Amino acid sequence: ASEGAARLLQSVLQIRAVHHTPLRLVLATLLETPVDENSALPAVEALRLAERFFSEDVLLRMPTSVRHLLSRLFLRVAVHLIRASAEEGAPVARFASVASQLPDALLTGLQEDLAGFAKACRISAEGVAALLEGFVRDSSTDEVLPMEAVKLGLGAVRVLWALEGDSAQLLQDSLAATLRDLHRRSYLPRRAAVTALLGSAYADALFSAPPAMPDELRREILSFVQAKGSLSLGLGRPEEAVEE
Repeated sequence: ASEGAARLLQSVLQIRAVHHTPLRLVLATLLETPVDENSALPAVEALRLAERFFSEDVLLRMPTSVRHLLSRLFLRVAVHLIRASAEEGAPVARFASVASQLPDALLTGLQEDLAGFAKACRISAEGVAALLEGFVRDSSTDEVLPMEAVKLGLGAVRVLWALEGDSAQLLQDSLAATLRDLHRRSYLPRRAAVTALLGSAYADALFSAPPAMPDELRREILSFVQAKGSLSLGLGRPEEAVEE
């Protein structure tokens, strides 16, 4: 039975319009099935299945009443199957993308399971903070589109929130340099500014005890928002209006 555990999970998620009852039974069964290295699931494959599970084709087709239970079962099964694998961990950016797919209504109840999934994939808070910092700096990779960077940034905030520990301070530190320059550097890429602002605001809403933001950063954010508001009302300088 253990030899087909990973294959069974892969197969059931490929069924179009799978009903929630057999899916729940399969997940519950897999959670109790012993797994060895030969039948384990590599972390990268687990992320591919997670992308499928949290998509419109699987989870979002299910009744709202069973989505939380199915999500918890899936994440626990993924951890169960990954633990026996000798493969390396998963790419941080791809894990952040999966985290961004989780429905907002389910997120709070999945914190512990998301953290367990991250640890099974060998995702560290330091690695996630480094990813987020890359998106809010000038050196962000050009191949990542602005909206994709925002999506991955919000996913990174979710992962840091799930991992707890010193992650809140790591998150603030990764955004601080960009937030400090929002108003001072008009040439700051829009991708960096938007990701930093949304990431900071989302963290304040998500973390139960976010670290206090320095007054310097608060003033910079308020100045940036005021400048953009004035610009939208036609009160800015003509060259700034053309730039926007």
